[in-house]
Amino acid sequence: VEWLVQDARGKSPVVAAPKRVQADLLATYPMGDPHFGMASGPEAGGDECDTDEADRITRAGIDRLVSVTPNAQTCIVEIIGDAMHANDSSALTPGHKNPLDVDKRGFHHALLVAARAWRYVIERALEKHGEVIVWMLSGNHDPDSAFALALALSFYFESDPRVKIDLGPSVFRYHRFGKCLFGAHHGDRVKMDALPLLMAVDCAEHWGQTIYRYIDTGHIHHDVVKEVGGVRVESLRTLAPKDPYHAFKGYRSLRDTRAAAYHSQFGEVERYT
Repeated sequence: VEWLVQDARGKSPVVAAPKRVQADLLATYPMGDPHFGMASGPEAGGDECDTDEADRITRAGIDRLVSVTPNAQTCIVEIIGDAMHANDSSALTPGHKNPLDVDKRGFHHALLVAARAWRYVIERALEKHGEVIVWMLSGNHDPDSAFALALALSFYFESDPRVKIDLGPSVFRYHRFGKCLFGAHHGDRVKMDALPLLMAVDCAEHWGQTIYRYIDTGHIHHDVVKEVGGVRVESLRTLAPKDPYHAFKGYRSLRDTRAAAYHSQFGEVERYT
């Protein structure tokens, strides 16, 4: 897609780089299943939520986390999939065509609010870190709209060399930092136990040169951690409330979002909620 932006210049203002950063640290901001555009309320059997609430809690979440993380030179903003509750205005899941509870203001409104919220997240990360890598993974709810968000963000930040929006088509993401290897996948296509072997195959050279390996997933909306073959595989909670479907199914997961800091030689050294 590089030809699409070769003559364009994004409108992002220049965010001043932090004066001091720690080159031997990398921070991650994994955001589990945000579901922008979902609408719910007690009268329908779910929790109170709409697009405005998704925007509020996303901004509040990054405000909290950047206030406590160290000034790592590099950070990865991981939107782990299902950034959008719906993939388009049909208000149906793309795969099984299940009806979705969506904000009455429509899909386009939700997409616009989501794009602005993720722009805010990236700008806050730029204030704290020297380089911001963005992974906008596709989920089972948003295989196409996730790419639309990533594309919009890439246009906006195209003139900022400190922002790297990953526009790759793969449903897996990887990044090496010293002796650390990071991966992410939404979690709808491959089970947690199978992800480490995929990482070993996909990143054979980096696998052999690293000691500390981490994979983040989402999809199931609750906290699960497994160590498989020396790889820490973690399923993330979400900030999003329950919609009626999940409430009626008996799901009662707690809600949070997190950040972590990793040393290039010693792996994870700090974690924040």
